[in-house]
Amino acid sequence: MARHDQTPEMVSDDPLAHINAGNFARAIAIYRARDTDGTLSAEDCALAAHALRNTGEFGQAADWFQKALGMAPEHRFAVSWRAQVEANRIDERSGAGILRPSTLTESYLRTNPEDTYRDSPFSWVLCTDFQRPSDYIPPQSVRDKLRNFKDSLVSLALGPIGELANSGATPGNAGRWTQRRLGIMRLAALGAARTWMARRERDPDGEHHDIVGQLARRKDLPKWADSGFTPDGAHVSDQFGPGEGRVGQSFVDHGMPENYRPRDRSHDANLPSEAAVARAFGYRNGTTREAMTASFHAAAHLQQLVHDVAQTAPDNRRKHAIPVDPDSELAALGVTHHWSRADAPNVLRPDGEGMHSTTVWWDMSHIYGSEIETLAAIRSFPDGSKVPGGKLYLEGMDAAGNGGLFLPTHEVEAGEEGRARRQILTGFGRNMTAPLEAEHTLYARHHNWVADVLKERYPDWSDNQIFQIARRVVTMTYAKIHTGTWTHTLFANEAVVNGLNANLFGRAERKLPHFDKKIYRPEQGTDPIAHGIAAGKVDKDKPEIKGNFFSKAYRFGHQIWVDQLHCPPIGAKPDAGTRTVNMKELRELDGHEFLRREGLGAVYYYMMHTRLGAPVAGNTADFFRDMASEEGVMNMLEQEIRKDRRRGTPSWTDYQKAHNIPPSETWEHLFLDPESPQSQATIATLKELYPDGISTLDAVIGLTLNEHRPEGLAITNEGFQTFVQEATSRIRKNPYLTEKWRPDEVSWTAINLVEAIDKEKLLYLHCPELRDWLLTRETVNSYEYAGTNPRDNPEEHPLESTGIIVWGEQNMRDFGLGDAWKDAHFHPGVPNDMLRIEHGQETYVVDLTDRQVLADFEGQGRVHGRDVLFEDPPGVTRRDLLAAAQAIREAARYPWPGFEAPGHPGFVSGWQLTQEEVDTLKRYKGDPEGNGVQARLTDLEKHLVPFNLAGKSPTIGFSQNLRGWRTLEKSGARALFLTLGSIFTFGGLRNFVTGRGIPMDAMARRRPAQRTGIFDAQGMIDEPRLAEYLAQLRAMAGESETGAIPEEDFLAMLEAKGALDSLTRKQWGSYFRLLERAGRAQAITPEDFEGLYRNTLIPAMFEKLERT
Repeated sequence: MARHDQTPEMVSDDPLAHINAGNFARAIAIYRARDTDGTLSAEDCALAAHALRNTGEFGQAADWFQKALGMAPEHRFAVSWRAQVEANRIDERSGAGILRPSTLTESYLRTNPEDTYRDSPFSWVLCTDFQRPSDYIPPQSVRDKLRNFKDSLVSLALGPIGELANSGATPGNAGRWTQRRLGIMRLAALGAARTWMARRERDPDGEHHDIVGQLARRKDLPKWADSGFTPDGAHVSDQFGPGEGRVGQSFVDHGMPENYRPRDRSHDANLPSEAAVARAFGYRNGTTREAMTASFHAAAHLQQLVHDVAQTAPDNRRKHAIPVDPDSELAALGVTHHWSRADAPNVLRPDGEGMHSTTVWWDMSHIYGSEIETLAAIRSFPDGSKVPGGKLYLEGMDAAGNGGLFLPTHEVEAGEEGRARRQILTGFGRNMTAPLEAEHTLYARHHNWVADVLKERYPDWSDNQIFQIARRVVTMTYAKIHTGTWTHTLFANEAVVNGLNANLFGRAERKLPHFDKKIYRPEQGTDPIAHGIAAGKVDKDKPEIKGNFFSKAYRFGHQIWVDQLHCPPIGAKPDAGTRTVNMKELRELDGHEFLRREGLGAVYYYMMHTRLGAPVAGNTADFFRDMASEEGVMNMLEQEIRKDRRRGTPSWTDYQKAHNIPPSETWEHLFLDPESPQSQATIATLKELYPDGISTLDAVIGLTLNEHRPEGLAITNEGFQTFVQEATSRIRKNPYLTEKWRPDEVSWTAINLVEAIDKEKLLYLHCPELRDWLLTRETVNSYEYAGTNPRDNPEEHPLESTGIIVWGEQNMRDFGLGDAWKDAHFHPGVPNDMLRIEHGQETYVVDLTDRQVLADFEGQGRVHGRDVLFEDPPGVTRRDLLAAAQAIREAARYPWPGFEAPGHPGFVSGWQLTQEEVDTLKRYKGDPEGNGVQARLTDLEKHLVPFNLAGKSPTIGFSQNLRGWRTLEKSGARALFLTLGSIFTFGGLRNFVTGRGIPMDAMARRRPAQRTGIFDAQGMIDEPRLAEYLAQLRAMAGESETGAIPEEDFLAMLEAKGALDSLTRKQWGSYFRLLERAGRAQAITPEDFEGLYRNTLIPAMFEKLERT
């Protein structure tokens, strides 16, 4: 365990001295020797356990604590040692102490990845055959261009307005923008603050006159460079060189002067110890202050964001010392310092700040990895073979890449001895918990679902291209959810919501309901405010480099984390008896097994029914205290403070200056009511801790202690300004989220999948166990606490209750599969062959061209283009429905209603869709009113099909009407007479004069008063009335020698029942002439009568007569 000795040159026989010098391996060896010679004390055992914990050997630590208890069961720390036995057993079982080593070396970072990958056994993951989809984009109309110009003028005016609105700021408040009354002024002020920060972004390599990442440009780009996100972030954008956004880039302090170099403040004698600060403003100690407007779901989302874009590379060996709390058990045993893992030195620049261990891009690297080895591993089966179809491997997946539900684990070597242990395999697995793994799992499942959609629609794409486009879809989906819902939940302020919506959708979408807003529209312009940054133009004067302030501002995640996860059954709300699970029992492999055992949907349900912690001082989760980490132990808050000081992170007031915020001048500026006893007590503590005044306050404490917070915001204005700058930067500088997010770059399918899907739909799609609850839930936004609702608890759901957001219709089963995606879908007369297929009590619309099945999801008798089945419905498969529709098409000249599919019993045609209906369902903007099409024809409409065979519209036109009558009537004159008569009678005088024909929806209303009444007012068969007629006809047929009823007797019966007038007499006369032409006597049987109404008689005769 040599790497666990921080001071190897030290010579001493005192194990405690070695512990305090960070020489844990030496200390352990001495304690083991004492155990052998019998000179070990109980306290020695506890100290040995402490040393073992600092090497990641938590199982052995538990044994030594147990040994201490055996030697001194009544020791003053016996209660603590008993708890430690159990805690260390849990940490050993979970694998929390297994090292995930940093792989960044100077050699790797100075080598162009093109050279690194050339001979790599993992180079198969690179997409060298990318084919741009080049999908059709409708040209903008003159009206579009004029509207875009007008919108951009409004945006142009916001600049000078914003500078005015942001002027006159003073310290000790929630921000100048919050003091403006008008919403447009607040929005303009926020924009001005963001612009100020953007102009002061820094490029540490550029300040040294170097290219970003010190990676030189080459004449030609690698073939894989323009296919999408790359394994380590290189070549995503070449504006500032191929190294922009790559792993290993330096962090920097944005907003500080150029060439600013941080100064190590960790040894400043005038600063309080980290332990003292933590004792005053740190942990919960068992009492959690809750945030009432959000659920723990929001915390899991946040953690994966930070893991994606801003992780400092850790040192694999070096640790730094942090003084222990003098009142702690460890201090009583003689321990003076904790030792926590240090940052890795910057291998490219000795005076540089910490290095990024993940790509800097917003690219979901926490799912996909930041090096080619990890990317290959997550795309491979456990035996090393490739997962087909551009998919990620999930446990349970078959050889064809189907199935699979959970992240895999793989074997790694742990400890100095290289013991074989299991570890979760994902892009970035550090500090994994069940809630965080749930997020990884959900997006991995979604990747595979997207890959399946792409594979079906683009069979000529390679697996690598499918992977790349699927990754971009997943990334943009996450960006949409984060910017468009998550941020609104934590920053429930109207100006903030409008500003962040402008980032994503553009101000031009502001009046639309939330679920109707779109990132990309072909008619939109490119103004970043009016039309959004996403899907716009790349806009950057400096490369994409994450600042140190990012990690500071987002550390409120440690206060919003929870210590207990509430676990009510799905469908139930938490109460006093609800099961809870300690979060320390949900780490790493323990969390993995919990997720597999409980189910993904259940874990999300638990998160949505657990309140978020409040991001305030004194509320850091106890989860982060004495926390097992990779080959060590840490106290998170003390480590944050120490690392900030070592990194030279600017103090609280310098943090404010770097954001153009007037710095706090006195301690009183931190408090809403500085004269209150509580504030005065806190000020007294601050003065004692920081004798040199507020200018020395650690920024991380200022961010949680400051009580001045904009209305609706979970965090301070200072932290929020960092958020705004970084949230904007990571979109506007990323080509795959801006100018390369277009149908000709990623396909219309990719665009549609993102536009349609939000977080709740992800859960519906990939967590079947949640579907019933999701359809009936009381709270729309799953990041809000689901145990209450906006109606009964409006203060807990301000987005909805105050009207900040109008959600609109979510359409939970719409995943974008029914939106236009082929070139033909953007022009009139979409050539899709679509049939209604009836099976049991259901009617489906089967699209034989696009191989899709649609259904009436809402039970309203209508089918919309969005209603594409994404999985098989109960009792039938989509494959069977498609096969039945194909069989009908091949067997029948006309797919008559009621025609049963040959070889597919129980599958019956419900008639083909008209061209107008096809365009409604398939054409781009073909259904502006959202009415959809009729799911099932009425019995009357089926009866009239022979008079509307072309099926171009729901109106029986003159030519189609005449065609039907000419087929049924031998006499052309009589056919014309009946055509005109039917139009006049059923269509009315206006339609008769204008030649519009007979609207089908008017047919039922305008039928003669004297009729059988078998078709009711809705056009459906009145079964009791039909049965009554059939009974009488059967009686009449029984009296006939032939079993048929002569025409004269039949008409007499109708007349006696009041069901005959001059028009209906002519109609029945036509029917009897049809029987005669078919070689039948002018007599009707009960079966003929029923077949006439059930539409089984005329179609067979019609085709025979039409052929002759």
